[in-house]
Amino acid sequence: MTKSKLGNKVFSICLAVMKPILRPIFWILDKIYAVFFRPGDLRKTLEGNEKFGQEVQSKLPFLFAEYGGVLSPYVVKKPSSFDGAATRVVLPEFILQFSRGRGDFQVRISPKHAPDELLDIFKLLSIVDRPFEDRLVYSFTDLKAALEPRMRLLQHVLGPAHYSEWRPWLPFASGQREIERRLYQDR
Repeated sequence: MTKSKLGNKVFSICLAVMKPILRPIFWILDKIYAVFFRPGDLRKTLEGNEKFGQEVQSKLPFLFAEYGGVLSPYVVKKPSSFDGAATRVVLPEFILQFSRGRGDFQVRISPKHAPDELLDIFKLLSIVDRPFEDRLVYSFTDLKAALEPRMRLLQHVLGPAHYSEWRPWLPFASGQREIERRLYQDR
């Protein structure tokens, strides 16, 4: 028998022996966490989300002043990991969902009448506004430069009157060449 097979066998036996001992210990530790630490972690997550929402309001004021956006924070059900935060802005035609954590910054968009149909906003913009280049955005400054001049276009595309026309093209957001082939085949 090779060393790796023997090591795997020994590990499997040790795990089988320890499982009945470890299961109640971890159950007890989970209950201790739930009673003493989970409320504080939830509060910390809620505070982080509120702070992130305030940052969205201060960095993207046009969403609120010009387009009637309303900050709608998420209900916190479980603690976020490390520095994660999320919030959303509800506008008359669509919903913007912002999240960040561990160096990532993500913005998703969905029509207000179909809130479960989330799309990456930059992929959507690269589909509906051909000159727009899909790229990574790391700051609110980049987001504002991409979003502000295209708000009317997003209202048009995601509004209930026109969304059904655009919807067949949207699930293919990861295949940009296929979209271009379909949209611009007559050129």
